[in-house]
Amino acid sequence: MNQLHAFAERLIPLPVDRVRAAVVDYSGVRARLAAPDFADYRATPGLVAVTFLGHRAELAVSTRGPATVVEADRHSSLAFTWTTDGADTLTSVRLTVARDGANGLRGLVQRVASPPRLRLALSGLLTAFAAELARQP
Repeated sequence: MNQLHAFAERLIPLPVDRVRAAVVDYSGVRARLAAPDFADYRATPGLVAVTFLGHRAELAVSTRGPATVVEADRHSSLAFTWTTDGADTLTSVRLTVARDGANGLRGLVQRVASPPRLRLALSGLLTAFAAELARQP
């Protein structure tokens, strides 16, 4: 299998600790995000259920140190990775998505056509994430 991946990145003018807390605030900040490519959002401890671009996923949440949160689908290879880096006044948030794709001609078409659509979806989510943080005091 070939792996499909895409990423989006955004600078948020807030302290890194506040942004990191928002990334894992599944019942607050993340539940309020209005991103068109993410639907049917539901969070329970350690698990996030969401429909991403028509694919229903049950994402198990894990961390790799304080800067990285991984949300991996329990039933497929789909995984989102949130990475935060910054200081007192500015935080960089990088959101990556990866999943296994097909081989052969179908895989070639996926590797060419999917990344731009995936980047657009991730960018939309990061825009909604930044807007939600800006609304909070």
